[in-house]
Amino acid sequence: MQNKKRTPLDTQQSHLWIIGGGIAGMAAAAFAIRDAKVPAKNIHILEELDISGGSMDGGHTPHAAQAWVTRGGRMLTDETYLCLWDLFSSIPSLENPDISVREECREFNEKLKTHANARLIDAEHVIADAAKLGLNTLHRAQMLRLLASKEEKIGSRRIDEFFDEAF
Repeated sequence: MQNKKRTPLDTQQSHLWIIGGGIAGMAAAAFAIRDAKVPAKNIHILEELDISGGSMDGGHTPHAAQAWVTRGGRMLTDETYLCLWDLFSSIPSLENPDISVREECREFNEKLKTHANARLIDAEHVIADAAKLGLNTLHRAQMLRLLASKEEKIGSRRIDEFFDEAF
């Protein structure tokens, strides 16, 4: 077999196209800038929604003053997000360049404690009562069974093989 000599990639001329402006897409962009030295102007993030952040986005609720609605959560634990915290440690804060984004996040979380009042909200950002969805205990158990099943067990089974007709 012939050895082909590879030409190193010129990261200054490279363009990176990222699908999704969620936490993974944003992190990929930041790592490309920090570690691969790709110029920020050459990184393009394609996001379907009109707000970045993926499931970590948030906004004011139209129905309650001083309230926010987030689709994801703020539970960015050290154990779960090691790479993210490493990245945040290397980025200076926009508001205070003497501290990192990681320190800024920790300060924010200390000042503004998470106070979730609901796990389920409707399209109008009103807290929905799960009991009014018509799901009885059996239906909830059927959902849990599906959620706990390994992909291999689910395979190509149909939805009616997991839920009864009433569901």
